[in-house]
Amino acid sequence: MGYRGLKAIVAAMERNWTLEKVNLFANNSLDESEAAGRTDDLADYNRLMSMVKADFSTSQEELMVLAWGSGCGLSHLESKLKIIIGRNILYKRQVKKEAVDLLRYSRLMLHKPVEAPLSFGSLPIELQLSVLSHTAPFLSTSQRIRIFEYAVNKSTLPNLRLHLPVRKPSLDPTPSPKSGKKIGSLGPRNTNISGGVQRKMKIDEWLESVGCDSYDPEPVN
Repeated sequence: MGYRGLKAIVAAMERNWTLEKVNLFANNSLDESEAAGRTDDLADYNRLMSMVKADFSTSQEELMVLAWGSGCGLSHLESKLKIIIGRNILYKRQVKKEAVDLLRYSRLMLHKPVEAPLSFGSLPIELQLSVLSHTAPFLSTSQRIRIFEYAVNKSTLPNLRLHLPVRKPSLDPTPSPKSGKKIGSLGPRNTNISGGVQRKMKIDEWLESVGCDSYDPEPVN
């Protein structure tokens, strides 16, 4: 593909916040002579690095580790490519964390308690949402709105019964005649998947459903 083709692809990648691995080695012309005098590649690299450092306490080495396996074979372009990949991974992690935290705070603060005349819920809803938005600065406005809508929807609240203490099973292993299950059982479980893995899978599904599985930059007017 050559330098010009690779440069165009890497430039386009800068506007993509979902890519986490890109291998362009097969398209390398193995000729860096054309790229040798391109100072704009280094300028782009420095600009991207400054942007990432403004939001995260990270180093070039840490970003290179995150982007392990990605590259294009041309040194200046490859450095920029890896910064983009590392950037995407860092922002994606932060967005996921803030989305889960914002859901937790929103459910706690936006559901009005029975008796609390001077509570957070007595503030105008616009002010409530503005305060909550400051807890998730990496989320876009649309992402926050989707989380707020999910949080106030009572049908999305977890089933309380699933969190109640399980009764100790009877010493008699005979199944209960009414339920056909041993006493204390909440139903069949998938023994092949641990609870932690199941929880992570559910969180990932929720993040995808509300569009918070990657960074969503605000549009520039």
